[in-house]
Amino acid sequence: MRILLIDDDEVDRLAAIRALNHSLEFTFHITQAETGEEGLRLMAEQYFDAILLDFILPDFDGLQILNKMRLNETMSAAIIMLSGYEDLELADKCLESGVQDFLLKDEINPRRLMRAIRHARQRFIMEEDLRKSHERVRDLAEQNLRIVNQRLEEARFQLLQSEKMAAIGQLAAGIAHEINNPISFVISNMHSLEKYLASLVEVIEAYEQQLDPIQIEEIKQKVELDYVRSDAFCLMTESTDGLLRVKTIIQNLKNFAHVDETKWQFTDIHQGLDSTLNIVLHELKYKATIIKEYGSLPEVECFAGEINQVFMNLLINAGQSIPEHGEITVRTGTKEQEVWIDIADTGTGIESSILNRIFDPFFTTKPVGKGTGLGLSLSYNIIKKHQGRIEVTSDVGKGSTFRIWLPIKQNEKPFAII
Repeated sequence: MRILLIDDDEVDRLAAIRALNHSLEFTFHITQAETGEEGLRLMAEQYFDAILLDFILPDFDGLQILNKMRLNETMSAAIIMLSGYEDLELADKCLESGVQDFLLKDEINPRRLMRAIRHARQRFIMEEDLRKSHERVRDLAEQNLRIVNQRLEEARFQLLQSEKMAAIGQLAAGIAHEINNPISFVISNMHSLEKYLASLVEVIEAYEQQLDPIQIEEIKQKVELDYVRSDAFCLMTESTDGLLRVKTIIQNLKNFAHVDETKWQFTDIHQGLDSTLNIVLHELKYKATIIKEYGSLPEVECFAGEINQVFMNLLINAGQSIPEHGEITVRTGTKEQEVWIDIADTGTGIESSILNRIFDPFFTTKPVGKGTGLGLSLSYNIIKKHQGRIEVTSDVGKGSTFRIWLPIKQNEKPFAII
């Protein structure tokens, strides 16, 4: 068994060595040190089964050495503290600091020392086993916590996607109607242009056949050439306008969704608000007059698709809170290193008793089947992820105002959840 004996008194060291050499139970290999610094160096360089440590040394006392051992991560052996005087309070402090036994020097004899080393080794092994068990339990708990957090993040992602799909489903009919109008008259115009083209071909063929002017004039009257000539250009203008409207709707959808977004970017908040308003306009135009009061905003570092999702949720909620017809006001401004966006409505308002619950998942005041109760919860989490906040003020019967605060620049950048 390898023993490190740290004691500055040669007489005490010889007494301890003599007691160890009388052991019939173990064969000891003894290494000696006269100072705490020397003992610490030997502990860092070699393995020992037990350490006999004098409490009073020229450079450090025993508690200081224990602290240095702990800092240097060299507490890998059973430790028996040796003291020249009896002090129960000191003994307790040593045991609390990681010592396995406390022994008075005048009690050192072969039998007493062997028993102290045996018990110290047993206690040290038990403490090491317990420590390793705690580490395994901690590692297992951390692993389980990581798995739970991962599953929660996946569930949150799925909830976000569900809310997006629900919102898309809600918007799909209106967007289809918006697209269908220009497409319908473009198709109708194409049919008319086809007939006009046939009429023009007939007139051209008459010229090619060199009919007399009277016959040509009869054909021109028959196909209403003057009307065809003027209306054809009108149809082309209308069709071009209709196709441009479809292109604008698709561009608004793209700007709203930011489907190609994979990293944090500085974004024009006003452009996001305008795109979102264009997307939800069919939901709002019969319920509310939209009032824009935009301030001067810098570009904001964010995931624009997520922020637009928040705008959409708040705008649709604002429209749904208005029973007949009212106003929705969108304001923006800056304060220090933040921008703010207000979405205010003249709807029914929110009871003060439930204001603190509106961001809870699945909480909704809408009738069954009219809402998932996830829109505000997911909006809250998106803004929180952007290191921002949402504030709400409401007056029952007069309306509500949701104010979004966003930092202009992100200090820490979490991963996207879209």
